[in-house]
Amino acid sequence: MCEAVLLEALDTLFFRDGKPFSIGEESWAEGMFPPLPSVLYGALRTAYFATHLSDFHKAGDPDNDPTLSLQINHVYLKSQVNSFFPMPLDCLKEERKHKTYYHLLEPQLANGIVSGTRTPFMLTVPGGNGHERAKMESAEGMLLDRMQILSYLDHETVVRACNLNDYVCTEPKVGIGRDPSTATASDTGKLYRVNMRRPATMTSSLFLAVEFTGLDLEEPRLLKIGGEGKSVSCSRHHSITIPSPQSRDEDPQFFKLYLATPAIFDHGWYPNLENIEILTGAVGRPVPVGGFAMRSKDKDGRFKPFPKPLRYAAPAGSVYYCRGNMRDAIEKYHGRSVSDQRAYEGFGIAYIGKLTMNN
Repeated sequence: MCEAVLLEALDTLFFRDGKPFSIGEESWAEGMFPPLPSVLYGALRTAYFATHLSDFHKAGDPDNDPTLSLQINHVYLKSQVNSFFPMPLDCLKEERKHKTYYHLLEPQLANGIVSGTRTPFMLTVPGGNGHERAKMESAEGMLLDRMQILSYLDHETVVRACNLNDYVCTEPKVGIGRDPSTATASDTGKLYRVNMRRPATMTSSLFLAVEFTGLDLEEPRLLKIGGEGKSVSCSRHHSITIPSPQSRDEDPQFFKLYLATPAIFDHGWYPNLENIEILTGAVGRPVPVGGFAMRSKDKDGRFKPFPKPLRYAAPAGSVYYCRGNMRDAIEKYHGRSVSDQRAYEGFGIAYIGKLTMNN
């Protein structure tokens, strides 16, 4: 049975990105929001063991860990009235006469173009004169509510979007390392700045919503999450659905695959989907994914904490233009993970959408 929880920040939050943040390398940590799915996966496991301390010695044991069946099925942002998903990266925005318009990139055969990609198509800016095209810019960082993501998947249209910054405040924190022997400020260049995030404004709050199966979680009141172990309140929530698009064609052969969460593929940005050809894609900058295991066996068979290997993920919002059987793709991948690695943690949650190909 699928369960869902809402996490509400009680303080500022900080989630590390892949940039170095250590003495002598970098003194400014930008961080990221929302966090990677693995952060939420770890928070749920921690919540379980916090209420089952007698089982903590089983954490990380591949035979006895009671959280091994945990599977994250959905991760999204939630306000009081809406659910939000990352803007698809094949969408551009244009500011015109104090109004914002959204346009989708257009697929075009890549004849005669030398490229390192293996796809037969490329995505181009929609038609129009050079001046109009110059006004269009990436909409990365914007959010679509549930109705708009349904419109994108079913009708290939985006009418409105919202900015994450309208819901999240940035509160920089400046600190300095202390000498442990004197408890006074160190004079060895330990000044640092961290960009904390507060997912709330004067008028609204933003929640992290997580849907999962495989974990009998008693309702915890508080969880610790992210850098400095900041607290979030946890409450039950109802699951939402993203219906698959309806098609009048008997066997539509073109469709989009949209990533709602980052996906770790064995071949970089390129997914390996059975009986599906990737025609082209709108993929953002790779996202480094690391983490730390509660316990892992060392070479002598002993359990101890261990860092996970660093991987690079295709970011949330990435879109792949595909050729294959759309109905089969919906059955296999809609609302499920396409990630080659760490899928159970919520990486690679994908949705299938319509695609009109004029080439």
